[in-house]
This record gives sequence, C-alpha cells and structure tokens, in this order.
Amino acid sequence: MLIAETSRLDHAQHKSVLKSLKAHIASLKAALAAIEADIAQLVEGSEMLRKKVALMQTVIGIGPISAMVVLAYLPDIGQLTKGQAARLAGLAPINNDSGKKRGTRHVEAGRTAIRRALYMAASVAMRANPILKAFSDRLRSKGYPFKYVVTAVMRKLIVILNAVLRDGQSWKGAQMAA
Repeated sequence: MLIAETSRLDHAQHKSVLKSLKAHIASLKAALAAIEADIAQLVEGSEMLRKKVALMQTVIGIGPISAMVVLAYLPDIGQLTKGQAARLAGLAPINNDSGKKRGTRHVEAGRTAIRRALYMAASVAMRANPILKAFSDRLRSKGYPFKYVVTAVMRKLIVILNAVLRDGQSWKGAQMAA
C-alpha cells in the first residue's frame, strides 16, 4: 500500500490530493515502523528466535528482515529435508510432463512471502556472496535466463538456511568467503 501511495504521489497535482497522500504515506510509514519494532522486540525477547536469526544471518545475503520472514512463514525450517524446504517455499522445480511429453520444469505454489524475501536476498548474494556469485555466474555462462538463475540462487539459499538451522552452526561458507 505504501508503494502504491508513493506512486500516486508522483502523479498527483491538486494540493488537497497531495496533502491527503502525504498524510496517508506518513501514517503507513508510522504503522510499518511500529510493526517492525514489535517484531524486533519479539525476536529479542526469545532466545531461540534470536539464535536462529543470528545463525541465518551468517549466510551472506540474508539480513534481519529476510531471516524473520523465513522464520515467520516457515517456522519448521531446520527440521525439513532440502526438498521439503524448497517445496514449501515454492522453489522446487515441478515437472510439466504428460505421457511421453516432457515439458519444462517450473516453480509454483509455496509461500509467496518467503519467495519475495529470498528474491531480495538472492539479489544481494549474487553480488556479495562469493560462493553463490560463482554459482550464478556459472549458470549465466551456460546461457540460462536471469529469472532461472535468481530462482536457482533462491532455492540454494533456502536449502542453506535449512542446513544451518538443522546443524545449529554458522554457515561454513562464511569462513570460506572471509
């Protein structure tokens, strides 16, 4: 809603409309800040959540927001197989086969909020995480389109996060990247 109102503000011309949009944007920003503060307070108040968020943030590309979104929408992460984690996040390749026809694989279903958070994390990881950057560069050099590459990085991120929480140890790639 904040993005929509900001976009409307760019095109508004009448003074009363501008005033109304600015007030609504300020209200939305205040509400968003309050919600984010509540979430941060909830995480700080729980030792288990604090540890999970800290472990997840050892993966280069995962920030506090991405970690909290994954925990909120996939609370059983760390207790899943890599395939289950990818499937629940909507990042597992689903076949499009029928009889002898072999269609292309695509991702579908799953939890949209996780995919949105992981898209941003993957965008960062493809630049800042040496291991995931090499992985994405390898896929690009093979001619895969950007959306395929970013989806593959997102899937790899959810699998890494699942493993980090399952093992209760910092991401091993963090030491290799340093």
